[in-house]
Amino acid sequence: MLHLFIERVEIGEREAKWSHTAPQEINIYYRDIGLMDSVTEQQTEQKTQSDSPEVA
Repeated sequence: MLHLFIERVEIGEREAKWSHTAPQEINIYYRDIGLMDSVTEQQTEQKTQSDSPEVA
């Protein structure tokens, strides 16, 4: 059933080789939608926006 919705899955390399706890990037591309924003990207964008001072 999932084959109908998922076009492809990309799995990135681990930051530390042979580590079981190292973070790893996984991108899921959906048919007709493409790549949806991941949670970590949204959190990073929010941090950079809150860190930058507002200019009036």
